[in-house]
This record gives sequence, structure tokens and C-alpha cells, in this order.
Amino acid sequence: MFSKVKTAVNSEAFKGLKDMFITLIKKAEAFFEKFSLKKLKLGSIIEYLDRLGMTETKEKLAVVLKTIRDLIDNKPCLNPAQATDEELKQELSDRGHSTTGTREQLISRLTKPDNRCPWMAISTPGNIFCMYDPMCLGIECCLNVKLFMFLYTVKAYARYDPCDYTLNVGLQGYNYTIRLNMGNDGISNVIRTGFNVDFLDLVCLIKYKIQKSDIGLIASIGVGFCDHKDTDDCVAYINLLDKAVLPIPICKSDGKVSWPQDCKKVIPLDVIFVVDESENVGDDHFRDLMDALVDSVEKLAIAENLVHVGVSLFSTAGTSRSLLQLNSKYDVKGVKEVLDEAVYQKGSHSEIDDAIKYVCDNMFVKNKGDRSDAQNYLVLLSTSKSNSGADPVKVQAAACKTKGIRIATVGIGSNTDEDLLKEVAYSMPNYYLSTDYDELPETLPNLVIQVMDCSTDFVSNFDYTDYLNHDVITERIEETGKKVVKRAWKKVTKEFLKMLGLPEVWYRIVGLT
Repeated sequence: MFSKVKTAVNSEAFKGLKDMFITLIKKAEAFFEKFSLKKLKLGSIIEYLDRLGMTETKEKLAVVLKTIRDLIDNKPCLNPAQATDEELKQELSDRGHSTTGTREQLISRLTKPDNRCPWMAISTPGNIFCMYDPMCLGIECCLNVKLFMFLYTVKAYARYDPCDYTLNVGLQGYNYTIRLNMGNDGISNVIRTGFNVDFLDLVCLIKYKIQKSDIGLIASIGVGFCDHKDTDDCVAYINLLDKAVLPIPICKSDGKVSWPQDCKKVIPLDVIFVVDESENVGDDHFRDLMDALVDSVEKLAIAENLVHVGVSLFSTAGTSRSLLQLNSKYDVKGVKEVLDEAVYQKGSHSEIDDAIKYVCDNMFVKNKGDRSDAQNYLVLLSTSKSNSGADPVKVQAAACKTKGIRIATVGIGSNTDEDLLKEVAYSMPNYYLSTDYDELPETLPNLVIQVMDCSTDFVSNFDYTDYLNHDVITERIEETGKKVVKRAWKKVTKEFLKMLGLPEVWYRIVGLT
């Protein structure tokens, strides 16, 4: 109604309107009992004050509006048992649920467990009211905590960000970011939140323990009110997540996230890894490359009617060779054995154009296992610039793409031609990776998943139910730990043999090649 006030008003009307508005401000409480704050057009109020010349009042109102905005941004914790009927209906409306029925029905509807995130094994006693985020990567809970004869209602949350690889937790406005740079033993810690109950000498803590495998996290996160001198002595402790299984989605370079279970149809894939073995690589890093390929093929559903894998090695012109043809092995174990037995044949430099031409003309062919109904992928692992320059590489890559072959490029180290690798990649940013040898065991498998996911009806090498299984993820965590120990042992042993001056034949004797 304020927007309809005329600009031209006589002095008596002005005085009358001003008196009416002052009366309204004095009786604001009664006014707001009958008027919904959500329906107020605050911009019209500001315009009204401008027209009346009430500059000071306008400035004070601006402060009030900022306070209102802060209150909306930091929505208080909702306790269904203590909420009014109007608050219950508003919360149900915000979630898209029906707002009809008795108070008991409203509370029942609001507190009914959310079935969208079945893999969150959450302990939810009666004093917890929780909501999940749309991607099932986070939880926000309202905790009703009884401390002796006092009842506290506090809001706590935890959310996993798979793209930044962080866990964000918070309690009553205190927010913390946990970097998940964990080893195979996982991470655990206690956070003093700053929210204290001083007159009871209690501090509020967030305790967490997280382990990670390649397909999921196992997370336990709780809130405790504990003795400020002995944080193990807690008057109250509530689990937000209790050994909850949080599946890790596919986080793409463009920020999008997808899930393997979103794939409704499976088509066969023919994938050939093209690996640099020039002198720029060296013996140790060649083994690192093969180990990273092992980790990558473990992600694929290798089978006669699903994913076929080939491997080619290259250095100078005319030296490209096939280590594994597409029709050689139809199981993960067989492919891994070939990679474990691969021998490094050092070349003087890299000719990427020759490598691409060799694979497209001699390996993506019918008599070597190429299938007409399969989507073809060439994954190039480059450690140095192409000796022949960029143009020949672009020509061969273009010829390959005309055959329907999608090229993904991986630049390892600082000596690669980044611009060239980006240009010949099928699309940016999802088909290009810049990495180093230390990160390769994790970054290369992630690229493989990213490139061959649901956009091409990718299928993983495990049932999606594995994502939700605590025992399966625990087993995969243990397997990852064993791999890391095995790799470290190989490197230490190889260095020891070098110190002794023993020939490379000893590497094979002790199982290092």
C-alpha cells in the first residue's frame, strides 16, 4: 500500500501521515501480530520514508533490515516439539510437504526419516532432528541436549565437499573446514568450538574420525558437552554420524557431480593407454606409470562384452609398440599381470604424433579387437614435449578424431606442452589432466572415471551396492594401505640394490620388475 502514496501532498496531509507512521512504529508489536513479515515490501517502505523526508528513520530502518537479513541467513534450530503450528507448517511448506492435519500429524510428518539418503547409517535418538542436503553429502541436525536440569537446543552440521576434498562442520555459528589430506590410517581430531556453557564449566566439542577408500568415506562425527579440563569426560555426547558410509561421487573438473548409479544403460568401451617411455621417464618413474595404470584399470568393468583395454608404449619415431592389444585380456587380473611385467625400453625423445598415428592405424582395428559398437578412447600419458613439434601432433589427433576416437591427455611433470595437450583433448576441462608422479596413483584413476562416466554410460568394476557397504569400504581401505607399503618397499629395495652396484637382472629376481 505504501507504494501508492502520492509524491505531491499538502503540509497538513504530510503532518497527518507522519503522525500516523509514528503511531505505527510505537505499536509495531500489535501491527506485526496481524501482518506477515514475509509479505512486507520493504523497498516500498524505504520509498515511503524518502518521500516523507525521514532520512534518520530510513537509516535506522536499514540497520533493522540488515539484522532481519542476518536472522534469515542464520536460521535458528527448529525443535518440532517446541515449534508453533505456524512454524511447523512453514517448515513443511519449505520442504514441499503437506501442511494440513493436526499438530501431532504435522510433527510426525516433519520428523519422519528422510529416505533419500539410505546409506547414512545415522543414530537418531529422540533428541535429534536432522535434514540431509540434496546430494546426500551433508547433514544438519537440531540437538536438544539436557545438561543436568537445563535444556539446550543447538544446531550442528557436517558436509563433505568431494571437489575441494574437505569436510565442513559447524555448531551454533562456529564453522570449521577440515582438509581430508589423510593417509591410510584416516584422520581423527577434537575441535573446541568456542561455544561453552561457562556456569557449568563445560566446553562444546566436535569429535570426528574419518577413513577413506577409493569409493567411499567411513565417517563418525559427534558433538559433546565435556569438562573443560578433561575433554574425555562428557556430560552429554550425541553422534551426528556413527560409522556412516558416505559414497564418493564423480567430481568433474567443471564442478559437476554425478553418481555411478545414474547410469541406466551400458555400452562397450575400447580404451587404449598410450604411454611415454622416452629417456625423460627413467626406470623408477616407468614403474610409477605402470602402477598408476594398474590402479586405473581396477576401476573398469573389464569383460568380453564390456570394457576392453589396450596399452601402447612410445618414444622416438618408429619405436611405438603394443604392450597389450584390445583382444588380448578380458579380465582385470590378466591386464594387471601384463602391466606388472612391462619392461622399460628407454628411447632418446618423444614423438607424440608417431604414437597417436600408430595406435589409431594399428591398434584401433578390427583384427586387433576394435569393436564397431564400442566407444573408443585414447588416453595419452606424456612426460615431455613432442620432438617434431606441435603441428604434426594436431594433424594426427584430428585424423584420429574423425574415426570417432575420443582423446584424453595427461601431462606429467613440468616439461610437457600444456597448450598442445589441451588442444588435442576431446573436450575441456574433463579430458585433460596436469599432474606429477607422486599424485598419479590417484589423479589418473580419477581421470578415467571422469572421462568414462555416465556421459558415455560408463560402468564401474564393482556393484553400486559396494558404495553403501561398510565392510566393503573397510576392505578397500586395507587393500590401499597394502599397495602403498608394497610400492614403498619396492623403491627402498631398488635403491639398496643400486647402492650395492648389482645389475638390473637382480631387480627381476627380487620381484621389482
